[in-house]
Amino acid sequence: MVERFKSAIEEIDYGYIHVPAPEKSIIPNFDERGRVRLSVSKMQLFEKCALAFKYSYLEKIDLKENEDRERLDMGVNIHDALYYASFQPNPAVLRSSELYGNYTVHFENFIRFQKLMKQKTGSSAPLYAEKEIFDKDDFVLMYIDRINDLGDGTVEILDYKTGNTGALSKHQFQLALYTYYVEKHLMLRVSKWSILYTKENKYKSMYVNRAKVRAIPEIIKLVRQRMNACFSVGFEKRPNQLCSWCSYMQFGLCNSGQKSFNTFGLLEIFSKPWSENDDMSDINILRRTVCGGIRVTSD
Repeated sequence: MVERFKSAIEEIDYGYIHVPAPEKSIIPNFDERGRVRLSVSKMQLFEKCALAFKYSYLEKIDLKENEDRERLDMGVNIHDALYYASFQPNPAVLRSSELYGNYTVHFENFIRFQKLMKQKTGSSAPLYAEKEIFDKDDFVLMYIDRINDLGDGTVEILDYKTGNTGALSKHQFQLALYTYYVEKHLMLRVSKWSILYTKENKYKSMYVNRAKVRAIPEIIKLVRQRMNACFSVGFEKRPNQLCSWCSYMQFGLCNSGQKSFNTFGLLEIFSKPWSENDDMSDINILRRTVCGGIRVTSD
């Protein structure tokens, strides 16, 4: 898709600025210590259902139906196009893409957003886009859609969402994790978290919650411990209201019974209000207050 986009816009001179392809390192799924490479999507799926995590990321069973595949492809195509377009001062560059007709609403909303960024910061171009950060110590890999220089010595972390608008609070785990590793590896000070909903032209932003950022190392440790428990006793399903939508359930791969891995709900934890003074540094307190221990339960 990236090459199609580049070739289409280079046919006409719209002042296209050459942008190198996003950096994509080849990193194994397991390291020399046997740890699974973590990402936001992996951790979020694991806390929803350990069995679905196993099928998707360990056994790599792909049962996505056509509608799901089209939605995933749309997200990838839009993100790729916006990466190149974010560095272009002329909106005609984005409109010249052969994908413009398929995703006109998303692209026009992004053009409006670029104008807003130029008004706020003096430049529509980000400091970084599709920025890869790999933390070898924690064996965590992430790709950050956009990092904006706010002109006051701090930056904004921005994530694109191509679906319907939702609450910003449900993305705070992702944004807190990005903040922790951006500040660790890029030596930048993050002051704002933001989401751009390209479908409905909604730009939501909030100031960074430092208590949630401080909790990230302990959360990573807990996820690791829970995964290790699963490797020991098995990856069991976690029955919930989304089971009927699960492809693994529909194709009969879900195990029988009502066993469930006692996950702790990353989304639920981080979507709740935290005081900036909350001290979540003690892992035992964190387990006791929001995680309920590390064990597999059976109903």
